[in-house]
Amino acid sequence: MGGLYTTPMTAVKTGWSFEAVWFLYSLLGIVLFPWITAFLTCPDLVQVLSAVSYGELVLTAAFGFGWGIGCQLFGIGISMCGNSLGFALILGLAATLGNVVPLVVLSTDKVATATGAWDFTGLGLAIIALIATAYAGILKERDLEANRLLDAGCAHADSTANKFMTGVTICILSGILSACLNFANTFGSSIADAAVSHGADETMKLNAIYCISIAAGGIPNLAYTSWKVMSNGDRPWKHGVSAFAKNLSLTAVMGVLWFGSNVAFGAASSMLGDLGATIGFPIYIIGMVVVANVSGIVQGEWKGAGAKAKVCMVVGLALLVLAIGACWLAGSASKDSMTVLAADMLV
Repeated sequence: MGGLYTTPMTAVKTGWSFEAVWFLYSLLGIVLFPWITAFLTCPDLVQVLSAVSYGELVLTAAFGFGWGIGCQLFGIGISMCGNSLGFALILGLAATLGNVVPLVVLSTDKVATATGAWDFTGLGLAIIALIATAYAGILKERDLEANRLLDAGCAHADSTANKFMTGVTICILSGILSACLNFANTFGSSIADAAVSHGADETMKLNAIYCISIAAGGIPNLAYTSWKVMSNGDRPWKHGVSAFAKNLSLTAVMGVLWFGSNVAFGAASSMLGDLGATIGFPIYIIGMVVVANVSGIVQGEWKGAGAKAKVCMVVGLALLVLAIGACWLAGSASKDSMTVLAADMLV
C-alpha cells in the first residue's frame, strides 16, 4: 500500500499542479484520516492524550513535524526523479536511520547478539542496494538524456541534468528527515501504552501516536502547498466542479493507501514485540521500495534506459529482498532468545 500511494498522482494526468494535488492529499491523508482513525480505534482518546506528559506530546509532535518536512520534500523529489529512484533514495535512508537509532538507544543489549548481527547485516544490504539503485537511476537519466539530445540542444541537456541532481539532493534530505516518523513511534511509546490502558486493542495502539505525529507533519505540508497554490493562482475551484471531484477522489485514494499502510504497520509491529520498531520498520520500508520500483517499471519510467541501468536496478531490488530476509532472521533470533530465556526462568 505504501509503495503504491504516489502511483495515482504520477499515473493519472489531471492538469492540476503538483502542489494542488499534494495539498488535498495532505489534508486528507496526513491530517483528517489519522484523527478519524484514532477516534474510531482508541476509546477515550482525549483522556488518553491527557494522561501523557506534555513533554512527550511535544517531542512526538516535533518528530512528526520533522517527518512532515521530509514528506513534503518526498513529494518534490518524486516529481523530479520518478517513483523508482525517489523511493529507493528516500526510504533507503529512512530505513537505515529509523532502524539504527532505536536499536542503539533503546535495545543496546541486543546489539552484540545474533539479533543485532542479522539486523546490521540487513542494514548493510539495504545500504548497498540503495547505492545500486541510485547508480541505476543516474545511468537511466544519462541514457534518457542521450536520447533527448537527438531533439534538444546542449543548454536543455544541462538544465535537465541540473534538475535531476537537484532532485537527488532533495531526496537525500527527505530520507534523513523521514526517519523521524519511526522516532515518534519509538519515543512516544507511553502514548500507545496509555491507549491500551484505556481499552484500545494492542494492534491499534500506534494510532494514538499517529494523530499527534502524522497530523503535526501535515503543518509544513499544508503551509508550503497552500502558499504555492495561492501564489500561482492555481486554486482548486479554478478547474471546475468535475475536475475538483476527480482530484478529490484521486487524493483520497492516495491518503487511504498511505495512511492505511501505517495502520497495517502498527498492527504488525505490535506482533513483533519490543523489536517492532527496529525490525518491522526496515521490512516495511524496504517492501515499499520494492513495490514502488515495480510500479515505476510498469509505468514505463525505465523505458529507454540502457541495459546497464536496468541490471543495476534489478541487483538493487534483489539486495533489498535479501535485506528483508536478514531482518526476518533478526526477528527469528530474538524470538529464539526469548524462548530460551523463558525456559531458563521455568527451570
